[in-house]
Amino acid sequence: MTAGVKPKRKPTPAELEHIIPELRSLAVHVDDLTPDPRNANTGHDLDNLIKSIETYGFRTVITAQKGTGIVTMGNGRLTAVRRRGWKYIPCIYVEEDQHSATGWAITDNRLAKNSQFDEGMLGRLLAELQSADGLEFAIGFQEGELDRLINEATQATETSDVEFEAAEEAPDQTDQLEDTFGVLVTCADEADQKQFLSRMEQEGRVSRVLNTFSGEQS
Repeated sequence: MTAGVKPKRKPTPAELEHIIPELRSLAVHVDDLTPDPRNANTGHDLDNLIKSIETYGFRTVITAQKGTGIVTMGNGRLTAVRRRGWKYIPCIYVEEDQHSATGWAITDNRLAKNSQFDEGMLGRLLAELQSADGLEFAIGFQEGELDRLINEATQATETSDVEFEAAEEAPDQTDQLEDTFGVLVTCADEADQKQFLSRMEQEGRVSRVLNTFSGEQS
């Protein structure tokens, strides 16, 4: 059988149970695919890849170069499927030259590594799973990482709630606001200015001294 060509062998229903129904028509036997011997992305988390497939079903596709069967996206998933003993994996064959295949493989791996989590949102989502007893569905976290993210999100939410409640309980001072009017007073000299300012302060009025020579306020 020519490499990179979808095999004619027909899988049994049991051999496709790990693949979600929507992708089973794309199933390719693992023996008809070749891991990329020049794959620069190493150190796949195979245990968690297997666990995620067991939990959610295989719900993505890998890609392979048509004519060679070399995998250009999904080498880690292919390895995980083989380790688990599954025989089929959803795959799309792409007709492309070697430069395009290599470029796609590098780009896909690099863009995945460039992604970042919003830890605040992540913590809130994990807290929702925890409240629904669904935290076991969160796969791929290190020991203690889930607790840290959930605790930080919970503390942030509690702080926000307290601030909101304080704002809600604060008295409405809208009706206490009064219009403010100003007036510019010209004094005869500096002594007259000081005398006038002292009188205004005694009456509880807010006043400012204006230097008429420079035009600067003090």
